[in-house]
Amino acid sequence: MHNVHITFLGPKGTYSHLAAHKYANNYFNTFIESTCCNFYLIFKKVESGQADYAIVPIENSSTGSIKEIYELLSRTELYIIGEIILPIKHCMLVSPNTHLHHIETIYSHAQPFQQCSLFMKNFSTCHLKYTLSTTAAMTHVASLQSPKVAAIGSEESGKYYNLQVIARNISNTRPNTTRFIILSREAQEVDSETPAKTTLLLSKNKKSRFLIENIMILRDHNIISDLRARYANKQLWEDCFYLDVKNHLTTPQLQHVLIKIKDFSRCIRILGCYPRNQQDQWLPNQLKIRNKIQ
Repeated sequence: MHNVHITFLGPKGTYSHLAAHKYANNYFNTFIESTCCNFYLIFKKVESGQADYAIVPIENSSTGSIKEIYELLSRTELYIIGEIILPIKHCMLVSPNTHLHHIETIYSHAQPFQQCSLFMKNFSTCHLKYTLSTTAAMTHVASLQSPKVAAIGSEESGKYYNLQVIARNISNTRPNTTRFIILSREAQEVDSETPAKTTLLLSKNKKSRFLIENIMILRDHNIISDLRARYANKQLWEDCFYLDVKNHLTTPQLQHVLIKIKDFSRCIRILGCYPRNQQDQWLPNQLKIRNKIQ
């Protein structure tokens, strides 16, 4: 087998990097890391064959869905072949001999700032500097060697940069977890006995009663895990819906539902049928309609 290339967001030390290692350790003896500076390039690397798999975060238990990922999924031919639930334990990291009351500037990615917004209220007079990743924030703080700066990131990654933890578990919600999906150019074959999840992408004419009809069908069959309403590519005349269904694609129950919804759907695409992560209890097994992207 050729060397497996796995691409993810940011340099080494990011949560995506940790998720990539967690996935790779379960399936491969070795793998080649391929970093990217944005989600668009991650998708392109796999689509073009420069990488075999992509690991991308899709939602967080505190801040919800990552809109850009859903928009990219509506335009790609890649398949979801797996998922990982990663505990996110944000910490405030500093250089040695730094005290909380000396900090004037804090660096991090936008997501950790959102996920730690309650803790950040204690630093209302500090300047918040946004970086491309938590690793970029830690790298910068380590290079400054100043008692007036701090970064938000993981304790494990902070060790790479000789940063010390000055405050642990600062997320708004505990546990704070992020769901990552694994993308590939080929769909995965999942044994029918394996607990699986199927993700569907559906679109409709805005004037139809599509949403109401689907809610009724999925509710009656008791198979819905999660539903998100999205505007695809910001075209207001077309709604795009992502459905996570807690069934294997081949089950008679799901096949029956697919036949029904084809009658009033412009398009149905199977984004993937893949093993269900057994740690996904933080996503309630009931209908959740996310806010629409305007």
